[in-house]
Amino acid sequence: MGAWAADSFSNDDALDWLEAFTAAPTLEMLRDTLDSILDEDAELEAPDCSEAIIAAEIVASLNGLPSPKIPDDLRTWLTSDHGLDTKALAPLARKAMARILAGSELQELWDQSESKAAWRAEMADLMARLG
Repeated sequence: MGAWAADSFSNDDALDWLEAFTAAPTLEMLRDTLDSILDEDAELEAPDCSEAIIAAEIVASLNGLPSPKIPDDLRTWLTSDHGLDTKALAPLARKAMARILAGSELQELWDQSESKAAWRAEMADLMARLG
């Protein structure tokens, strides 16, 4: 899985996506990442879910509700104006998160780990911050 902790930011797939996003941030990249989870024909593989979770974290952060666990470089990035109005993406992010939590490869991997409760708590926190 390439994860070292249960939070949204502690896995390779999420950090790779985050690096690409912060290099060229667009609403389309956020929307496309979240939409990929909502495609009914999509198999919800762990890497795609990790990317969608970090996209949801960006939406929550840009809407004023960042995780206290965001990496310092992302915290710095968030302080500059990117002109991204993500308020309309919060419902999409919540739907994507609900689908990930209802049944995905990532959810199955975490449910089989000793950190299941910690991951579930992190995801509940993110859902709450999305509104």
